[in-house]
Order: sequence, then C-alpha cells, then structure tokens
Amino acid sequence: MLKHLSFFVGMVLLTAAQSFGQTIDGKVIDAGDQSPIPGVNIAIKGTTRGTISDFSGAFNLSAEPGDTLQFSFIGYKDGMLVVDGQSHYEMALQQDVEELEEVVVTAFGIEKEKKAIGYSVQEVKSSELTDTRTTNVGANLAGKVAGVQVSPSGGMGGSISVRVRGSSSISGNNEPLWVVDGVPINSQSMGQLSNPDDGPEWGGSIADGGVSDINPEDIESISILKGPNAAALYGSRAQNGAVIITTKKGKSQQGVRVEYNANVMFEQAHSFYNLQNEFGQGTNGVADINAMGSWGAKMDGHQIQSWVDPNLTSPYSANEQWKDYFKTGSTISNNIAVSGGNDLATFRVSFMDQRSNGIFPGQELDKNSLDFQGGLKTEKFTLNGKFTYINHREEGVPAQGYNGTVNQFVQMPRSIQTKDIENNYIHPIYGHQLNWSGLSSQYINPYWQEYNATLNNTSRDRFLSMVSAGYKFNDWLSLSAKSGLDSYSEIRETRDLPSNETMTDKKFLLDTYNVMEMNSDIMLNANKQWGDWGVSASVGANNMYQRRQGMGNEGIGQIVPGLWSIQNAVSVVNRQNYYEKQIQSVFAFGQFSFRNYAFIDWTSRNDWSSTLPAENRSYFYPSVSASLVVSDMLEDFNTTLPSWITYMKVRGAWAKVGNDTDPYMTAATYRVQQGAGGPIVEAPLQMPLEGLMPEETISNELGAEMRFLNNKLYLDFTVYKSNTYNQILTVPMTSSSGYSHKIINAGDVENRGFELMLNANLLKKGDFSWDMGVNFSKNRTYVNELAEGVDIFEMASVNGVTIVAQQGEDYGNIRSTRSFVRDESGNMMIGNDGLPLTSNTPEVIGNIQPDFMGSVNTSLAYKNISFRAQIDYRVGGEIYSYTDAIGTLQGNGERTLAGRDGTMVVSGVNAESGLPNTVEISSEQYWNHVGGANAVGSEFVYDASYVALRELSIGYALPKTWFESLGVQSVRVSAVGRNLFYFMHHMPGTSPEAFAGPTDGYRGIEMGGYPITRNFGFNVNVVF
Repeated sequence: MLKHLSFFVGMVLLTAAQSFGQTIDGKVIDAGDQSPIPGVNIAIKGTTRGTISDFSGAFNLSAEPGDTLQFSFIGYKDGMLVVDGQSHYEMALQQDVEELEEVVVTAFGIEKEKKAIGYSVQEVKSSELTDTRTTNVGANLAGKVAGVQVSPSGGMGGSISVRVRGSSSISGNNEPLWVVDGVPINSQSMGQLSNPDDGPEWGGSIADGGVSDINPEDIESISILKGPNAAALYGSRAQNGAVIITTKKGKSQQGVRVEYNANVMFEQAHSFYNLQNEFGQGTNGVADINAMGSWGAKMDGHQIQSWVDPNLTSPYSANEQWKDYFKTGSTISNNIAVSGGNDLATFRVSFMDQRSNGIFPGQELDKNSLDFQGGLKTEKFTLNGKFTYINHREEGVPAQGYNGTVNQFVQMPRSIQTKDIENNYIHPIYGHQLNWSGLSSQYINPYWQEYNATLNNTSRDRFLSMVSAGYKFNDWLSLSAKSGLDSYSEIRETRDLPSNETMTDKKFLLDTYNVMEMNSDIMLNANKQWGDWGVSASVGANNMYQRRQGMGNEGIGQIVPGLWSIQNAVSVVNRQNYYEKQIQSVFAFGQFSFRNYAFIDWTSRNDWSSTLPAENRSYFYPSVSASLVVSDMLEDFNTTLPSWITYMKVRGAWAKVGNDTDPYMTAATYRVQQGAGGPIVEAPLQMPLEGLMPEETISNELGAEMRFLNNKLYLDFTVYKSNTYNQILTVPMTSSSGYSHKIINAGDVENRGFELMLNANLLKKGDFSWDMGVNFSKNRTYVNELAEGVDIFEMASVNGVTIVAQQGEDYGNIRSTRSFVRDESGNMMIGNDGLPLTSNTPEVIGNIQPDFMGSVNTSLAYKNISFRAQIDYRVGGEIYSYTDAIGTLQGNGERTLAGRDGTMVVSGVNAESGLPNTVEISSEQYWNHVGGANAVGSEFVYDASYVALRELSIGYALPKTWFESLGVQSVRVSAVGRNLFYFMHHMPGTSPEAFAGPTDGYRGIEMGGYPITRNFGFNVNVVF
C-alpha cells in the first residue's frame, strides 16, 4: 500500500511541477492593524493557477504582466490587483463585517448565524482535533468545550464517556447523540455475550464505541449542542445533547487539491501506583517465599530460595517490575485526500492508514478508512452522497480491573524479580501458567496474561452511507430529503488458557455481532422576508430503525489439544440476543426575525416509539428560544453601547424532551440457554411494566454573548436548569414475588449550573499574535425524588463500595458498607488491641461530581512559527481507589512504610475509657484490618481534583520557495504532546481520570485501570 501511495504522490508532484511566466512574491495584510493574514486564496483570474499565503501572509507564484490576481479569505472582502511587471506586491484586505458573523451547524446539519440562536452552541475546529490526535476522536474533545466532561476508559482501543452538563438519567443512557453530516450514528459498543459477567471491573476489557471509527482528518468541525434546548429536533436520543460532526467536502476551486498528513505518536507509562521499595516478600518482618504480601524483612540484596526452582536462588531486592513490563507504544497514521470541483460538481476522496502498538506487550490496533463525498448543484437542484468504509483490527486487548494486568503488579511482592516471571510464565508440559504464588485465580503472572491476550482479537467492518437531495421551487420554498445508513459487523475471539494442570477450564469464546441503524427524513422548507420581518418554517417526518443481532459461543475444553474451534470444544454454551427498535416522527420548526437582530425560534416534534406500550407510545415535545442582539437594536434607536463594548446579545430557551427505553421492557421475555442435557428455558427474573411511560426532561437556560475592544475579547455566559421526570428504574423485589427486580416509572433528577467561555486576543502586532481562551463550568445534579419506598438506587457496586442515587442528596454519592466507629465528637474509637473499631453501617464517603472544571488554552504565532498549549483542570469530587485498598493489604503501597517497626499508634480514643489511644501496633496489623476487598472505604477515598497539561504543539510552516518548483503549496511540520503530566493531583500514583467502567456508577471507582501515560510525536502536512 505504501509503495502505491508513494507512486501516486510522485505522479501528482511531477504533474504539478510547472512554471508559468515570471515569479512574483508579496504579502497579504489586514488593512486595519496591518497584521499578516495566513491562508488567503490567491488565484490568477481566468486560469487554474493559484496559491495560498503562508503563516506570515507571504506568497509567491508565477504570473505574467497583465494578469489579475484575485484575493479571497473568510471574513474579508475580496481584493484584486493587476501584475504590472514588478516583482513584489502587497495586498491589504478590508474586513467584511457582515461575513464576520459566525455560522454554526445545528440540528439536521442546518447552518445558522450564531447571533440568531437562542441556546448555547460551542464549536471545535479540525485543527484542534488533528494536532494532538488520539486513536479515538472523542478523547480530543477533553477540555475544549465548557460543560462537557470527557472520560477515557481502557486506554488504547478503549471507550470514551462523554457527559454534557452532567447526568440526567439514573439508570438510562447519559451519552449525547453523535451525528455525522446530519445522520445519527451508533456510538455504543456491544457488551460481551459469551461471558457477560466478566466486566471491566473484574478483568474484562472495555470495547471502544463507534466514535473511534471516525477519521479526524475527515472532520471539518464539531458543534456541541448542549442539553435538550439545542437538540430538541433530534428526538428522544438527544435528551443529553448532541455532538454534530461536519466532515470535509470538495469545493469549487482551480485545479485539484491534494493534501497529505502524516502523524507519528509515542505513548509511555510515566506513573504507576505508589509502591514501596524497602520491604520484600514475607510476614511479620521475616522473609518468606510462601507469603502473599510484602510484609517481610528489609530488602538488602541477599540470596533467597527461588520460587522457580528450590535449587536456585534469587536476590531479595527491589526491581522495577512495572517499568520492565510496559513498553513504549506508537501510532503511525498516514492520510491522503484529493478534492476538487467547479460550480456544478465537487468531490473529495480520502484514505487513512493507522497502525498502533500499545504499552502492553502484544497490544495492537490497526485501522483503515476510505471516505468519498460528492455533490452536484444547479440553480434548482442539489444532490450529495457520502460513503465511508472502516476496517478495525485489534489484538492483545489487556485485562483490566481486579484480575487485570495492572492489579497483578499491585499485588506482587516487591522482591519478585522481573526476569523470573518473564522467563517462567507457562508450564513446559501442561501449558498452564506458572507464577510466584503457585496456581491461583487471584494472583496471575502478567506475562501469562500477555501471552493469553495475544491470542485474543477483534475485527470490525463498518459502512456509513448517506444520500441527500434538494429541490428549490423558487427563492423561498424548497424540498429536501436525506437517508443514512450505519452498519457494521464485528467478531471477537478470546482464547482463555487454563490455570490448572488438568486443562479442563481451557475456553474459546467467540462473539459475533451485526448492528444496523437507518435514519431517513424529508422536509419542506420555506423562508420569506417581508421588509424588516423574516419568517422561516420547515415541516417534515423522520424514521429511525435499529437492529442488533449477537451470537455468543463459549467452548469449554478441547477434544484435540491446541485446536481453537467451537466445534472442537468438549462442551459449548450458546447465547444469542436480538434487538429491534423503531421510532417514527413528525416535526416542525421555524423562526421569526425582525431587522436581523431579534429572533424567536420554535420547534415541535412527536415520536412514536416501538419500545413503549401502545397507550404511551406517542409523546410530544416542543421548544422555544429567543435571541436579541442588543448592540444592533440600540443602533435602531440612534444610540449605542459604550465604545469598548463591540457587541452584545442576550438569549433564552425553554424545551421539553422525551426519552424512551430499550426494547422488551413492557412484557415478560424468556431466555433460552444450552444446558448439559439440552436447551434450558429460563423464566424472567425482571417484572415488566406494561404501562411504561417515557422519561420527560424540561429544561430552561439564559445566556449572553459579548465582544469588547473591537472584538479583541469575547465572553459567553450561560445559566441553566433541567428536571428529568418519570425515570425508568429497575428496583429490587422480595423473592416471594417470583421476581428479583421490577421496572417502575418514578423520580425527579435536577441539573443546574452555569458555563463561561472567554476568548481574548492579548496581542496582535506585525507578524506576532497571542490568543488565549478559558472554559469554565459548574454543574450539580440533585436527586429530588425517587420512588415510593425507594430511598436509594444503586448504580454500581464493587466489594462493599457503591455509587448511588439517594433521594434528597446529590447524584452519585459514594457509599461504603464498612466504616469506622466514631464518638459524638467525631473521634475514631479504638479497641484494646490498638485497632480501630469498624461497623457495617453504610456511610457516604464522597461524591463523583466535580465542584467545577474547565480549561485554559493559549496560542502564539510569529511569522511561520506557531505554538499552542491547553491546560485542563477539575476541582472537587472524590474517587475511591480499590487499587490502594489492595496495595496496602499486600504491603506494597508506599503508605505501609510507616509503623513497620510496630510503633504505629492510631489516632483516636479508647472505646472503653474514652482516653486517647496509646497502644502500639504494626503497619501490617493496621492495613490487614482496614484494607483489602472489604475495606473501610473512607481510608481509600481521594480528592479527584487535578490540573493537567493536556496538549502542547509547536509548528513551523516551511518557506514556500523551497518547494515552488514541485507544485507544493504548503508544508507544515509540528512537534506535539498530549497528557504530558499533571501539575497537581491527589491520587496515590494512579490517574484521577481512570475509572472502572464507562457508566456513571463507575465514575467514582478506580480499580486497576490503565496507568498514567503521556503521548508525544510529530505531524507533517503537505498541500499540493
């Protein structure tokens, strides 16, 4: 493939390497402040020849006397000059005030002037996604949008969890809707079928969602429609907002544009759980190779008996176990795009090849994507089509959570030598694992896990297609239609090698999935102006159809050793699922405007969902918003704002949105499973709700936008409140009922908060400019009401620590079922043995919600050099570290060093006398008492605040004269870094952003997650 790509690029270069007339150069500047303007399109009128100004505004091209140069750039009026024989020219472009009005993409891909929108929308440009790219484009949104929280799970190839203005649904989906070119896509990953209980918290993996398949080089921009006000037209799935992706398309231009992008990124694990390096394997201060923890003697390097062979010895000393294991990962991406067109037709074709190797040995992720977009446009008719194919291949997915690779290093005694576990992980005869602990399901050799994981792979083929057409009847009436298909098939293979000598638990897991979603809509659009008044309206219909099919096969044992096949299994357990859903909708929306400064927008939509009972299947939701450009209105009254206020707009919005549920929730369904003697039909354990009603969210927001000092300072402020009623909950039932749970409609969850966006041009003088942006948001979610008789709803649980929605409390309280006993003054009560008393009375030890969060970004440019940095921060909220609870129990945590000599005195009062405790104990006694799986949760809860250097890039645009003879318009190289380090965090070496799973319940639990990594590399961009 690379050979063909090189040949193609070479042919383009040879074809483009032509020279016409004399060579002239010049510079394009702003007529106001005389600053250079990069990216100006410069064309010779009547020809296909032209160029683009570089970062310093400079340009050069071949022209002849008498040629007319046309200069064009967004936000400026076009300019022209005639070549008169000189060799140097300067063009000063005037700003076009009307064109400076920002346009954003909203629902259905409709572009609107931002000043006419009555709700909050924030846009992210393509360059912000590709400079410091990751394997999942969703991760690049972190810190770029106020009120949006992005949480990665699972590292390379893992999923991305996105929350817009917090969470509104207790047990439902809180992810926003992802839309590409006006067509919703399936962004969720399918759960594991063959072993559904093996989730990421217990050793499973977190599969990536559909967003990871999107090529960032194909993205033009991303608009975030926040909350139901902005996304009301997309229906129930946009209850949590929408992420609107607009991809690049061909443009009418001279000649064909060829763009090549190369990106190389390296990934390193730079921080791990804080381990102690003083004491080795043993108990009570004595070395013991049969002990499971590091409570032995001080490691001094003396030789002890080896666990590998009793006739061998190993040094009793510390070594860098995890550093020896993890390697430097890499991602190499190559993308080439060819685009062009004229006034009638346009096209763009792109191809991407990405090869990634993770930090875990044997971990690989490869992707290829091919994207084609074409369009036709006449005076009356438009036709656009899009087709994308993505091939995704993944191998060596690491296990996470309690039985995951990271947790094995947390549990491993500090004196175990890396070379011993690396060279002795598999039995040479029986094929089962070897480990320092002997055969064990809890203690697993990481190199055995690596070998096991390299036998696991995932492959996915995905097809995205879209066709749209429009017809313009006259200057005010048009008809448009669009249909899009998102379809993929996926195969996951897992070879689970045996952990015992008899080989009886050798497994082969094979899951296959087929997922399809089709969205089609048709709209009649009218737009009419009567003097100062403007009216626009659209009516339409939409149909959404989803189908998911899955087959899971679990083959146990092998008839022929070494033959991995379901047919070769001694016994097979089959599981199958089927999911079908349809939503039919009609909608209408419109706008009234007055003198282009006062706007009122309205929307209405009615959905009919197949997942709801017939009597509740139909649900209607409207919205209304208003926007007033105060600065323009005052001019109408012959008055103005103070000269330092350039622009002022106020806005407000109200919306009501419904939300349905998954299929098969209103009737009893039976599960058929293969048993030892044949099929087994299992009765349902969940009591359905025949009268199930849709969730309902009512939202309000107010905001303002202001520009100061001739657009040098921009401020956007929003305050909002929303309530979600009729929550669809699954609550426990008594066993005598015959069910374990039942489905109910109940609850009221309230979200309220505010967002602030600030952008400033701090300095612009000559060839130098300095810009800065700030995002700040504060959101709080409250559980106003649950159900009758239900005060607490459990969202997730890990060994006695639960994340709950509790009536009358903040959403996402972290509760521990084991707690310290305290007196009325709050003093810890200590027993006569010197250990703190504990009880099984649950206590709230924290909350998953941050107090506030945001980012600061800055960019500087001087001539051809550019610099950009982004710092993200989060203040408040807590996270429970299960890793620390296990690490301290094992004596491996750094916290266990104090008191090893038996002089630890726990602060508190004696439970009998009430006097201060004076009993000395050892560190081993204390951490064995409070740590481990059934830990006292408050001892291991941490402040989740952090300040991180998220992105850093330095770029240089090479002088165009270097490549002029080759027909190259521009070449830009940059050095980039991502997640480089934390300026501040409070975790015990683990990441405050690594959660046990992608759902809300696990956002407050850290459990053997991906280690903290940094990424760095470089980009090359070439335009022909």
